[in-house]
Amino acid sequence: MEQNEKLDFIKSLNFNFIQQASPQEYEEYRNFYPKTECLYKVPFEYVTDIVRSREVILKKGYAYILPKDIDYIVMYFFNEILVENISLVEKSALLVRDDYENVFSLLQPLKKKCQYDTNNWKNGIIQKQGIRHTDIESYAKYFPPCMNFLFKKLKEKNHLKFDGRMQFGLFLKCGVGLSLAESLLFWEKSFQPKFDTIEFNRHYAYNIRHNYGKEGSRIDYTSMDCQQIQNHSEPKSFDHYHGCPFKHFSTSNLIDYLNFYIRQYRDPSNSIISSTFSSTTTTTTTSTSTSTSSQDILPIMSLVSQKSYCKACSCLLQLIQGGGYSYYYGNTSSSIDAQEIITSPDKYFLSNFNYFIRK
Repeated sequence: MEQNEKLDFIKSLNFNFIQQASPQEYEEYRNFYPKTECLYKVPFEYVTDIVRSREVILKKGYAYILPKDIDYIVMYFFNEILVENISLVEKSALLVRDDYENVFSLLQPLKKKCQYDTNNWKNGIIQKQGIRHTDIESYAKYFPPCMNFLFKKLKEKNHLKFDGRMQFGLFLKCGVGLSLAESLLFWEKSFQPKFDTIEFNRHYAYNIRHNYGKEGSRIDYTSMDCQQIQNHSEPKSFDHYHGCPFKHFSTSNLIDYLNFYIRQYRDPSNSIISSTFSSTTTTTTTSTSTSTSSQDILPIMSLVSQKSYCKACSCLLQLIQGGGYSYYYGNTSSSIDAQEIITSPDKYFLSNFNYFIRK
């Protein structure tokens, strides 16, 4: 196809976001793009392949590309439409299976070849149930405090900052077993009404697909363990909700949140959505004061004061499951076996899910 024919085809697709660079912009960047008479500027997320190879200039969210590179935009939207229609076909498959049984028998081997690798899904029990994005709310109270808090704030704010999205998104993928298609639906609906579908696809969908190894370097990321969450990125602002509550909350905020968290199990009507609990992730103090209206959390706060955050989380899990404390209160040498200490949110949720849902 000749260049002019290609440009005419692009225009026929009505991609309004493709703009021709102004004469001033062209003069500014022409030295970087020799032997071209014009440049186009597009939102950078549509041309990530050439952005990654550092072959374009980026400025204020736009990539300045050559006319020949518009092909990447067509490929991007072709992939988007293909994924969307495959999802629709999958949803309607049950309605036509009986009428086209011979076709489905031919497609079954293809499905096995194209199936998403589930090696990183830790919670195989839920995976077999085919968890949907609508199930997350009912499972949320069984999440560990860090993920429970992120979900609560997501419901309140209809948004999470990047670190929060990474921490919670990878947990949903690996710890809970949410598929890519369901994850995209979950985040899109969670961000409404603050962001519509177009804004969501433009600013957030790429990162979700990236976490599932479908974009960029195509690394199949695993979820963060407790050590990574505690040390990876310190929450630095009132609207940063990621991190470990045992490490990053102030003492008073942690006490309030633990009381709220425990009440979810003792009072079934106490919904995570309707609760008025509010907290900011300010850095915890080293104070050993553990005065609280609930005597249950005194041993937990003692471990927090000793900076034994994983043991504190393990202690909380034992408390809500009614197993009592398996160590001596105030003793830094806990008698909890190493295998019983929570070292990742995935492990916490798997234990909690098995205890409450399957017991």
